[in-house]
Amino acid sequence: MLDQVTSNTARSNLAPIPFEADAPFLKISGELPRELNGTLYRNGPNPQFEAPGAHWFVGDGMLHAFHLENGRASYRNRWVRTPKWQAEHDAGRALFGGFGRKIPDAPATTTTDGGVANTNIIFHGGRLLALEEGHLPTEIEPGTLNRLGYCDYQGAISGPFSAHPKIDPVTGEMVFFGYNAAGPLTPALSYGAVSASGVVTRFERFEAPYASMVHDFIVTENHVLFPILPITGSMQRAMRGQAPYAWEPEKGAYVGVMKRNGASKDIVWFRAETCYVFHVMNAWEEGNRIVADVMQFEEAPLFNHPDGSPTDPKKNRARYCRWTFDLSGNTDRFTQTYLDDLTGEFPRVDDRRAGFASNHAGTPAPTLTCRCSVRCRASCMSTAAASGSATISCPPVIRSPSRCSSNAAPTPRKATAGCSRWSGAPAKTVATSPSSTRRMSRSARRRWFISAIACRTDSTAIGWGRSSTQSSQT
Repeated sequence: MLDQVTSNTARSNLAPIPFEADAPFLKISGELPRELNGTLYRNGPNPQFEAPGAHWFVGDGMLHAFHLENGRASYRNRWVRTPKWQAEHDAGRALFGGFGRKIPDAPATTTTDGGVANTNIIFHGGRLLALEEGHLPTEIEPGTLNRLGYCDYQGAISGPFSAHPKIDPVTGEMVFFGYNAAGPLTPALSYGAVSASGVVTRFERFEAPYASMVHDFIVTENHVLFPILPITGSMQRAMRGQAPYAWEPEKGAYVGVMKRNGASKDIVWFRAETCYVFHVMNAWEEGNRIVADVMQFEEAPLFNHPDGSPTDPKKNRARYCRWTFDLSGNTDRFTQTYLDDLTGEFPRVDDRRAGFASNHAGTPAPTLTCRCSVRCRASCMSTAAASGSATISCPPVIRSPSRCSSNAAPTPRKATAGCSRWSGAPAKTVATSPSSTRRMSRSARRRWFISAIACRTDSTAIGWGRSSTQSSQT
């Protein structure tokens, strides 16, 4: 009978984990290299209590830590103990309905802080930070996963902080932004930078064309771009008890372009056909042009029109698209070009390739593999960019990443398939001569392209080093 009940019950991974656990000795099939030491952190929405009508985006953050050391593996998970989580835990029930809104019968004394710290987790400047775009970063103790509190860099920043800051692969600088910077559902954005050593070097605010949910942004070597796309925020809707965010395509699509060392007053706003983008894959500069690869929706999924009617399911599919901005042109329009039939979400490239030119799925660019024990810096990546097709073979460097030097030479007929940066093992190679590329079928090109991306969801940070708190770089 039990077997019959089990077989007739639909199974799904789309459900919260209702517990916290410690597993100090995980069973290992095969053998883990003893040289592979460090911690993989993951973060994602995992509601402590069900709230009627709550959006998938608003579940409480839960951290997962997979630790490898001397051939052994362990696991630990913990909810991020935000003020919201603690209040609901003490009450034994849900008190918030999502996006910071309390449910009608929540006690008047309930905290107003509805932050969930549930979208991303990064290691930068000696800090492990759980991120969610409505609040400041939440600092986490790496070993215990305890919440240490909000991180405002000793008062140097304030307001919301993006779940997707960008870390410059050459300088180690972290660039970030925040929307709703002047308060909930306002059109103000903030922009700032934190040095590799964890010091805030810039923080300012400016006005966008309208209040928008700005989940991700674009950074190149010399520019930063802010997409203002029509998942709009409305305080009037929220006060009427309606969805604070809704799809309003008539608002249009804007992208603000600013020099990284420039001022927000000099932002140039470009326009294009209405669309939505949750995630950016990569971006770079080509002379007076900026090229950005994104996953673009014709209509935003998971959100309705202001009247509550749904968007078109046929248009709720993310497609691989290239945006091109001509900074020397006499136009305020940018182009949107679909490159292939690659669809999906959470696009990733190897972080060491961020800001460097890459080709689309139709003419795949080789993956560049580094055999260093730490991420390469400028010398390696400049050689890689010049060669266009190379395996970077650097001497092992632990303490001084800036000394990492490349002895790579151009190898136009071979490209690395897969990344060996963690184990230091020799990389496999595949032929990618012009003729072989032309002979690849569409499905083969797609498989090649996917294998060339270091796929990682929003919610992952990797700390590979001699301990979980050392050299947590991706």
